[in-house]
Amino acid sequence: MKLMTFNLFLISKILIIILILNSSCGSEKVKEQNESANQQIQLSEKKEVIPQSLEIEKLPVKYYGPEYEMVTQRKLRYDGAPSFIVLTKSKIELDSLKEKIELVIRDIILKQGAKCNIEIFQDKASMSFVLSTHYFDMTLGRTLEKDDFRKYAKKWLASFAGQLETASSPNEMILLPFAAGCDCKYSKYSKIYEFNP
Repeated sequence: MKLMTFNLFLISKILIIILILNSSCGSEKVKEQNESANQQIQLSEKKEVIPQSLEIEKLPVKYYGPEYEMVTQRKLRYDGAPSFIVLTKSKIELDSLKEKIELVIRDIILKQGAKCNIEIFQDKASMSFVLSTHYFDMTLGRTLEKDDFRKYAKKWLASFAGQLETASSPNEMILLPFAAGCDCKYSKYSKIYEFNP
């Protein structure tokens, strides 16, 4: 019985020694892992920082669209973004209207930024009339009639709302806005779609 007790005592001591040795070896492994992690952190902190003063040189972009003139800039939007009133200097054929208007919009956005409205007109008389309506200044003094829509259907070429949260799409383009609401030969060219310049 004493022998058995002595054996149990000896076995327990051996087990304790084994546990102590394992724990000290494990702590060395943990120390090695911690040191390795610290070295990696130090390396990531030493990464080369590129100065903000270095910028990629922007090359000038050649514009190949129809000539236009930015007549005025207004604050018509609730978010304070600018609205640009634009006149085309040359006649734009209806068959190529979409492509030509998109070129004008892209050019303006490159120069002014994407968060804006752009209204494009064929001539000054139509621009003055449309700007006096309830869509803009409300100085016309009367409601629009069907004949107004027909008369100016081809003259208000486009309306673009860039990055406007309240529009049906973030970048909404309307080609021939007055033609959309009238029963005229230009209504087939009127279109509302998302345009991401």
